[in-house]
Amino acid sequence: MKTAPHRLSFLFGLLILPAAVSAAPPGPVTINGQKVLTLVSRDPPGARCNNNIQVAAELSNIYKIPVIVVPVSQAGPGAKAPAVYYGGQLLAVDGGSHNGMVSYQMLADVVDI
Repeated sequence: MKTAPHRLSFLFGLLILPAAVSAAPPGPVTINGQKVLTLVSRDPPGARCNNNIQVAAELSNIYKIPVIVVPVSQAGPGAKAPAVYYGGQLLAVDGGSHNGMVSYQMLADVVDI
């Protein structure tokens, strides 16, 4: 179990990666060959985007996909929250597509494709 702290520090490091002002997600688009589901959540932690996080948790239990939650303050300049990315694809963003909210069925359809 000596590798567990290394894995935790790796995942924590992913949470603080800065993002450019583009449609690219803050952080990696794949981990171990799997597309990553990236959620950009509101700050402070008490004002999280719980619907998207719940949907991601349910989806990751079935499809076994990696999920990263990034606070908007760490997502880079111009980032909006809530926002949801799958791989390099922006699925939902506040003030834009789906106004930042996703449903289980919407994400399941994207993952199935």
